[in-house]
Amino acid sequence: MEGHKAAKIFEEIDAIVNRNFMAQKDEKDLFFSIAIASAGELPAIGNTVALDLSERALKARDEQIGRLELEVVELKKQIQSTAIELVQIKKTIHWKISTAYVFFDYLFPRNSKRRAAVLSFIFFIKKNIHFVQNLFRKNSRKNLHQDEPVKGGVAIYIGSNSQQCLGEVAELLRCGFEEIGMNVRCGNEKLGFFDDVEWHIIIAACEFFFNTPEGQGLAEKLPRNSILFILEQPYSHWYTQIESLFKFAHALWSPDYSTCRLLEAQNYKHVVFMPLGYSAKFNLYKEIPILPNNTFTSFLPDSTKKYSFSHHPWHERPIDITIFCHLTERRNEFFAKNAHIFSKYNCYFVFVNAANGLVVASDSRPPDTETTNGIIQRSKILINIHRSSLQYFEWHRIVMQGVWNKALIISEKCEDGFPFQNGKDYVMCEIEEIADRVDFFLSPKGEVSANEMTSSAYRKLTTQCQISDFLNKNISTFSTKKARDIHKDVLAMYKHYGIDETILRQWSIFEDDWEIIDTELQQAASLKNVLEVGTFMGVSTFCIAQRLINNDQHLYTIDPNALLETEVPSVDKEFAGGRYTLLGRPQDIAKNIFRATGLKRNIHFLQGCLDYQRSNDGSQNLRRWSLDFTKKEMKFDFIFIDANHCADAVYSDVSSSTKILADGGVILLHDGRGRWAEEVLYGICKFLEENNNYTVSRRLNGTILKLERK
Repeated sequence: MEGHKAAKIFEEIDAIVNRNFMAQKDEKDLFFSIAIASAGELPAIGNTVALDLSERALKARDEQIGRLELEVVELKKQIQSTAIELVQIKKTIHWKISTAYVFFDYLFPRNSKRRAAVLSFIFFIKKNIHFVQNLFRKNSRKNLHQDEPVKGGVAIYIGSNSQQCLGEVAELLRCGFEEIGMNVRCGNEKLGFFDDVEWHIIIAACEFFFNTPEGQGLAEKLPRNSILFILEQPYSHWYTQIESLFKFAHALWSPDYSTCRLLEAQNYKHVVFMPLGYSAKFNLYKEIPILPNNTFTSFLPDSTKKYSFSHHPWHERPIDITIFCHLTERRNEFFAKNAHIFSKYNCYFVFVNAANGLVVASDSRPPDTETTNGIIQRSKILINIHRSSLQYFEWHRIVMQGVWNKALIISEKCEDGFPFQNGKDYVMCEIEEIADRVDFFLSPKGEVSANEMTSSAYRKLTTQCQISDFLNKNISTFSTKKARDIHKDVLAMYKHYGIDETILRQWSIFEDDWEIIDTELQQAASLKNVLEVGTFMGVSTFCIAQRLINNDQHLYTIDPNALLETEVPSVDKEFAGGRYTLLGRPQDIAKNIFRATGLKRNIHFLQGCLDYQRSNDGSQNLRRWSLDFTKKEMKFDFIFIDANHCADAVYSDVSSSTKILADGGVILLHDGRGRWAEEVLYGICKFLEENNNYTVSRRLNGTILKLERK
């Protein structure tokens, strides 16, 4: 009932305001601009109409809104208080025990045969607990990936009183995470940090922690696995306010490149440049065919409100120039100086005085996202003026609002935001030159260039600037495990399954080698497809798998899978004397352990060779996988070769790998030092003699060689 009452009151208020608008408006005037909460503060701009709501209508609306807001706040307090009490009760031992006993009594009534049978079974399990653990090893073993994020483990937070644009950023990140296969929860400081997620991403920490008492209490309880998404401008008082939190966060993300460079210079770890890209799932920025009917649109003609211009040529858009911004002294001065130029065009300007309150994400009143985007989709030019003299690339206004809605951005000077370039995708100039640039692009001579720029920018946004790609590239920052800990856990897992550690250390990668591989993995530009040549028992396979944590990443591992009793003694006489009993095939052992652990990774075990067909025991007709990959046009971002170490085999594996290596991909080879180094280096040198567009480097603290295109 309260919702219907509120809706009715708002309808009445809007009707009063709209009548007031229409009474004041002269039909002969061009629709031009609105100055909200700043009417009278700006000088008149030609025939621009700074609409001033009647004092009576405003007062009536404010009184109604004030009463409703108080009622809503009171209801929220009551709901929150009740919820907190219920949570506290449910946490008590008494509640848990009582609930369990009531449910147990319901299923198994007292003095019944069913109850007696169940109790007997429970006592049996308690008495023979070790037997049961061995019987169900899958559930009792040490969890190999216990410190990793799991699917469904991300929470995104913004302040409850945050600006509307922050809500849009949070929604964009949510869509990006869902595209790479992760479930996401959204919250604010009043809900607190969720207990059932692995990672906490806090957008604009200043507004999250310092705008409400609840947020201030959380600042001292920052979870270990927190990622701060920094939107505060460097050297501003907001940035200074949150700087003390940086050392407690696991990672620092920012869409501003200069901020990332500053943080790296201060030696913070896990600093990530995270632009605000494109997501097809992001419905907030869909096409707005009809503008919402509200205070901000009521005076526009139907020809503008009720028709979509998203697919029309740029020059057919009805509004010439648009800006939505908070009013600052710098912006005020800019528009006052250029009033004589803007007065020639149809403009739509919305200025909000920050002293009178920001447009917040939790407020459903206009100008909401739908109204803002609908206006920009009908505008030729979106102007970007910095609030202060600090220069930075405003991803939200330039890319999300402007490029996404196919408007031409004319911005004062700032850093480039790759892949968008000044002069090709948007216009960047000194603030004194902006009005002249507006004049040029709104002339017949400038329309062609404007059309080309908006088309180029939108194409780059949708093809080169996917938010899921940015997240995929930097997902490795989610891992808190160190390389040596991963290697240690993998060896412990094999020992748990009865595999002798001596064999593993003799025939698998060492800790130093894995650290090098791990570093290269985390520095790779992309990790969609990874190839391992030479599985053996899978130690390196499982180590690599720990860094591939989303559903779009795949690891392919190839091995001839020859009998252990034939393969191992053929290259190491110690094992021929019967010191160890070697039964089965190595890749089969790896596959069985993979199934038993329940490790949720896309690992594909392939039996055969990459392109070299000789089998150690001569019993198999080996499949040539590199040819299959080539036919499927499959490319790999990362290839690790640790297979047959004979020179001819190394040459063949390297040659085949380069044919299926993605642009920017890396090839690593094992045993660049030690007993097999001579053969390995001979095979690589033979390849380099025939291919001078590749270079190889040796890592001095291990046996790993790195091969990459020049």
